[in-house]
Amino acid sequence: MAGSAVPGEALMEQSAAIPEMPHDVPSVSVVIPAYNASRSIERAVASVQAQTEHNIEIIVVDDCSGDETAEIVLTLASRDRRVRLARLPQNGGPSAARNKGIDEARGRWLAILDADDVYKPDRLQRLVGFAEQNGLDMVGDDIIYFDAQANMEVRAGNFSGSSLPIRLTTQSYLRSCSFRLSLREVLLEDQRHLSLLKYVIRTDFIKGHRLRYQDKIRYGEDFVFNFEVLKAGAAAMVVPEAYYVYSQQYGSLSKKRSHLTHTLVDRTSVVRAVDELIERHPALTADERALLLQRKASTLGLQEFERARQLVRDRRFAGALGHLLRNPGALPFALLETRRYAQRQLSNWTKPAGSAR
Repeated sequence: MAGSAVPGEALMEQSAAIPEMPHDVPSVSVVIPAYNASRSIERAVASVQAQTEHNIEIIVVDDCSGDETAEIVLTLASRDRRVRLARLPQNGGPSAARNKGIDEARGRWLAILDADDVYKPDRLQRLVGFAEQNGLDMVGDDIIYFDAQANMEVRAGNFSGSSLPIRLTTQSYLRSCSFRLSLREVLLEDQRHLSLLKYVIRTDFIKGHRLRYQDKIRYGEDFVFNFEVLKAGAAAMVVPEAYYVYSQQYGSLSKKRSHLTHTLVDRTSVVRAVDELIERHPALTADERALLLQRKASTLGLQEFERARQLVRDRRFAGALGHLLRNPGALPFALLETRRYAQRQLSNWTKPAGSAR
């Protein structure tokens, strides 16, 4: 996967001749929350227009943007009746925008697409087909990391060594989202973070169980919502194929911040979300509660590692080492980062002469 480019312009060309919606009820409602997304929204919409599943609706929810996001979407909607714009009267954040999209959705399935990401052309057809064949309420796929500054797909993110679908339960989901790093994961392989994935969910399951995103959560909102879906009893699986292209905040190839994303990492929001989930679900099993508390503890460790990493970037090496030693919860993440760096260096050294680095 490394070294391949995402054909953003090609996607837009493919969407030039779009068939009209053939049925009154769309197969899939794709909700795209958008805030100041004028640089990326056309690319995101084009990737949905290029889907092999044509019976869709594309709902772009403008979260009170201050740029030309709404105007771009209105132009796209004038060319394709499947595209429509919904607006929030004031900035409410990603959770509020998602909830607006759920309210507007008419499709049998609901899919979220962040405004700085794209779908592979057969994503919806593949996932919906798999879900319907297996009687699922919720289905996910692997992600492909994308470095916007390098304009390159980097790698599949979580299941590159797996070939079989994974059955999801609340416990297996929480276990993958706890950030607990075993020695094997630190030294040999990356953990499967299912919270990063974007799931396709039956709309009637969401509305029938009155499931909503928590409006005040502005970072990590998908984790909380997906847990609520699973806790409500959804039959769910993840396929190992990767159809969702995820824009990295900092490109692993370019080492530069993406010009497409406005995401601000807020680890304190993750911690608060765990506390609120525990308070909202007093009947959690002992394992579920323990795994949520592990997610909280590991998030605090990750936050301290990120502070140490910034000290390294500022060339304050002694300060970084001292910070790690004072915060042992950060050490597994430091070891993992060291292993990944060594693997990248080894990969560069072993590339054939003349190949792109």
